[in-house]
Amino acid sequence: MTLPSETILGMIHPDDIPEINSIIQESLIPPFGHSNKIQCCFKNKSNGDHKWLCDHACLVEQPSAFIGSVSDISEQKEYEKKPIESKERLQSIFINFKDAYFETDSTGRFTTVSPVSVKTYRYSSIE
Repeated sequence: MTLPSETILGMIHPDDIPEINSIIQESLIPPFGHSNKIQCCFKNKSNGDHKWLCDHACLVEQPSAFIGSVSDISEQKEYEKKPIESKERLQSIFINFKDAYFETDSTGRFTTVSPVSVKTYRYSSIE
């Protein structure tokens, strides 16, 4: 399908536009024919939802003939967010934990210390 660049850029989430423009500018520098992998968020015009897409594009001739393929990677992006959300949740639990908790390495050096441990054992800080 052939789409004008203005149409494509109009579907891309505004946060991703600077990176896309940078990649396009780099693609216009010879030699041509190298592939670019671009991950960005596109707006679905029918319902307004955003989908993460991965575009493999290649400028095949000067000045502006790009060919490429686009894949929906929305599900992959959701999976990538899960460990971050889990880590934030565990951090919140740890910070609000009511008991003293600490971990040490094999030399006895503290590696993890809860805020309550600092208070309980009257240290000046977690460091």
